[in-house]
Amino acid sequence: MDQFPYQELYDKLRRHGYHDAEDASSHLAPYIGWLKSRLQYGSVLDIGCSSGGSLPLLGSEGVATVGVDVSMEAVAKASNLGRDVRHASATALPFEDASFDLVVSADVFEHLHEDDAQAAAHEAVRVARRHIFMKIASQEDVTQRWKDLAGHPLHLTTKPIEWWMKFFSPFGKFIRHEQHVFCLEKTDVTAERE
Repeated sequence: MDQFPYQELYDKLRRHGYHDAEDASSHLAPYIGWLKSRLQYGSVLDIGCSSGGSLPLLGSEGVATVGVDVSMEAVAKASNLGRDVRHASATALPFEDASFDLVVSADVFEHLHEDDAQAAAHEAVRVARRHIFMKIASQEDVTQRWKDLAGHPLHLTTKPIEWWMKFFSPFGKFIRHEQHVFCLEKTDVTAERE
């Protein structure tokens, strides 16, 4: 999968309770209403979704929701909960080009080394048909427990949101931007509307 042992790291953290209480859905919860009211989508991919807590929130009747996570522990929990979460790296998504109307990722890309984060961004753009919604932390992780278990900070790429937006800007037009959140409409979609 990746050269950095992301799977081993996040499986280890999951065994110690990482994301158990919040099920990772809280990372996207404040934005679900906006996504549903502003964007039309029939399929959504959540990259780095842990055990898929956001999938029921993102979905509705007729909306296909799929998640991917590098942790086998998270994928197993998702399976037990009846959620469609697949084991995959954000840097090598197992989907065809333009497979999803909406691709989301919340608090994931900062956990990747810079080269891997850029590869994951390319993958998000590749599998997105219409929109990409990102929430990316721009500061060091403050939870000492997880840093101690990992042996290093969990946030490996801490860049300001403007850095991420500059990277994504060639692929489309920003339709939302605030603090550490942005939504991009892909260029080909923008051209269709004009």
